[in-house]
Amino acid sequence: MPSPSPLEHLAAVVAELERAPLDGAALRALGDGDLLALTDLGAAARRLLDARTSLVAGELARRSRPELAHDGLAQRLGHRTVEELVRVTTGDSRRDVVTAVNAGRLLLAADGDSAEGSDESIAAGPAHLAPAVAAARAGVLSVAALEAIRSGLGEPSERVHAAALLTACEHVVEAAQQLDVDRLHRFARSLRESLDAEAIADRERSQRDARSFRVTTLPDGMTRASWLLDPESAALVRELVDRATSPKRRAVEFSDPAEAEKAARIANDDRTPEQYASDTLVHLLLAGADADSSMM
Repeated sequence: MPSPSPLEHLAAVVAELERAPLDGAALRALGDGDLLALTDLGAAARRLLDARTSLVAGELARRSRPELAHDGLAQRLGHRTVEELVRVTTGDSRRDVVTAVNAGRLLLAADGDSAEGSDESIAAGPAHLAPAVAAARAGVLSVAALEAIRSGLGEPSERVHAAALLTACEHVVEAAQQLDVDRLHRFARSLRESLDAEAIADRERSQRDARSFRVTTLPDGMTRASWLLDPESAALVRELVDRATSPKRRAVEFSDPAEAEKAARIANDDRTPEQYASDTLVHLLLAGADADSSMM
């Protein structure tokens, strides 16, 4: 008897899920252990299904690759890009769709896809990501985790060879069970930077160069300020704001009666924490300008 096609297989899975009884009453009848086990099973099922959905997205990308132009699947259906096609089809966010398409390309590459019309990016595939790709295909890693590892480790370079990134990828996959996606990306990025000290200096220089402050007057007469800070400057500003608004956000105890009185005054102030922070920064700017006008 022939094996079911991917379409028949997934249709059967969906039908089985639709038949599975699951409601509030059924959940309330479960013990704590069974409820936690159900949570784990649901997460595993989602990872496996997301991996298969990403594979489909990767194949859609292959059939919609740019060199096909209007003959590509996405454009034939009236969409500019494959991401737009997937987003309209699934209803997912732009970020989730980009993640799915990127993961799908990696998963297809792991198959060593050499079918006619396959582009080189799919046919080759990054070998240094092999452990993460295998884990995502097996449902151990989510496709979001796979994308976090891919973007965090980056590509091989003259300073960082593929073999070193492969070892780093193995370490990240081992740690993935204890990390959420954001921390996983930071961990992968830290491993990449540990292999490339010059990249740290380049990133810090780039962040410093990107700092800016812009003000925009709105139609109602208000003004919106957009302040992009490098990490070092942001830490200073955040500390000032936290110090000023902490009595409004949480109970703070002071042994000094004067400090206790000041904290109580701030806590009882009618302004919101955001309003108080805004007024504090304006006050500090005025005080600084009065103290030293040489920078103006």
